[in-house]
Amino acid sequence: MATSTAISDSIRTRAVGYQVLNQVFNPQTTNLPMRIALFGEANTANEAELDTTPFQPTSVKEIGDKYGYGSPLFQMGRILLPIFGGGVGAIPLVIYPQGYSVGATSTEIVLGVTAAAGATKTKTHTLFINGRDNIDGKRFDFTVAIDDTTDEIGQKIADTINNVLYAPCTAVAGVAGAVTVTSKWEGLTSAQLDISFETNGDSAGVVYAETSRTDGAETPDISGALNYFGNEWNTLVINPYSVESVLEILETANGTPESTTGRYVTTLFKPFVSFFGSTEDDKTTLTTLTNADARKDQVTNALCPAPKSLGFDYEAAANMCVLVADIANDSPHLGVGGMSYPDMPVPSDGLIGDMATLINRNFCMTRGCSTVLLQNGKYTVQDLVTTFFPDGVVSPKFQFVRDLILDWNIGYNWKIIVIRDIQDKTLVGDKTPKRVDSTISPKQIKALLIGMINNTELNALVTDVQFTKDSIVISINSSNPARLDIFFKYKRTSTANQVSTDAAVDFSYNL
Repeated sequence: MATSTAISDSIRTRAVGYQVLNQVFNPQTTNLPMRIALFGEANTANEAELDTTPFQPTSVKEIGDKYGYGSPLFQMGRILLPIFGGGVGAIPLVIYPQGYSVGATSTEIVLGVTAAAGATKTKTHTLFINGRDNIDGKRFDFTVAIDDTTDEIGQKIADTINNVLYAPCTAVAGVAGAVTVTSKWEGLTSAQLDISFETNGDSAGVVYAETSRTDGAETPDISGALNYFGNEWNTLVINPYSVESVLEILETANGTPESTTGRYVTTLFKPFVSFFGSTEDDKTTLTTLTNADARKDQVTNALCPAPKSLGFDYEAAANMCVLVADIANDSPHLGVGGMSYPDMPVPSDGLIGDMATLINRNFCMTRGCSTVLLQNGKYTVQDLVTTFFPDGVVSPKFQFVRDLILDWNIGYNWKIIVIRDIQDKTLVGDKTPKRVDSTISPKQIKALLIGMINNTELNALVTDVQFTKDSIVISINSSNPARLDIFFKYKRTSTANQVSTDAAVDFSYNL
């Protein structure tokens, strides 16, 4: 066989040939690229012409233009792709929008303004919409002028809401100081809409109250979005629908590492983890959802807590996704413990309910519920886990999201090597002489596998490489000579989630 193939062996006339070959000399492993799938609803004004095919935005403005400013998709998008930079950066974000379900309704809140003799002073008051007094610098302040009537104040409230394009609601001022506030979209997710007031130390004789509310209802079907996944590897999913039925659909679609269906099926192996949020603060309420009998063996859903926040549940999920996407994409050997949500409203009194104590966080974590603390005015992640926690298992292997992503990295890298260097090659013995290319022997395959494991050890994904080397078995299938069977074991690294130190102390008895 000729050393060079730039000129065909059949050429006999005078010629000079040169070619560049695409080959890999550096077998370094690469991190599995993260890709985010964002589910969610558009504004009512955008629903009639909603395109439910996947869309990859590069800015939050594109999301607002396409799906409506203030919509759930926009609210999550501004956390993932903030206008001031940061977020998930260049990590691909793909939107899989849902149309409304039949019978979907919006949330409507009626606010009442009382000022018996009109405003007594000129003062600045502030609206809080779901715990925020501003959205990206656009504040909800309004000025009550001396002698303003209830109708005049009501109109100022409505104008304040309507003048902030990013607000999740619109408002209409009525008579006798009534202001009707309506969510910009329809569905159960709108039922968390919350409006409150801060008089900034002086009410100026004005009293604000919520006089009535009608919560939105119905949850969209996500099946169409999941059908679009196909051969794409969406590693991280943001699910804004924190209801049992949707969690079950996601679990069925994804499967488990030990199942033969879903995204974990061996011939596809493109699984995901799905983040859903909760602002509940009671440990029993939280774990009732995550610790359901059928959920203990599932690895798909990860609850992202923001206890006592007035923000929307799905904002907590978007915040957690920002943390995971950045770490998993660049440093998959790390977890997100100790990292803080970048943009989630926190309770003004600093109280977060049950999760404030270690014993309750342990209760939650051992029942498949992630945990946070409130530190320095931000929710700080303590544990990020899936619902996987089978009864009687001390250290569940598929509990931590970090560990799942580590396993995906091993599979991703080995699959690259198999497709590039092994598949479709002619199988030969280790000592078989050959003078042609495109052959592979068991010894060469083992070397490729060991090389990959060595590199993943350098990247702190695995440990005890000798254990892996000793476990490797490579053979041609006894009933199918065209099938190569490969088996190996590996040991994941772990993170120091608990650090226990004893320090002994006594008095000095010597001078």
